[in-house]
Amino acid sequence: MTYEVIIEDYVLQCVITHCVSVKGDPTSWASPDDYYGYEEMEFEVVSGNTCDDDGIPLDLGKNGCAAVAELHAELIEERLWEQVAAAREDDCDYDDRDYGDWEAA
Repeated sequence: MTYEVIIEDYVLQCVITHCVSVKGDPTSWASPDDYYGYEEMEFEVVSGNTCDDDGIPLDLGKNGCAAVAELHAELIEERLWEQVAAAREDDCDYDDRDYGDWEAA
């Protein structure tokens, strides 16, 4: 899936190639990552645009996308996590749960 990320004067089209979000387990002492949980993401900037001084849109090209991705990698990843979290919230429908024959006492 392609996500649009806007940073400064750049509009970037990004594809997430790897995404892992592991919740922490306070009963596990194997490692800090197991105890606290962790998130990791890999992404690729596939295209990008910016505007020149006259407001004319310009394509960044491969080298321009790579340069912007390297310069703003942490901010791009942060914005992508926000979009992934929003998509997960949209997928959850808490009003439509099926509890079967369960009744409150």
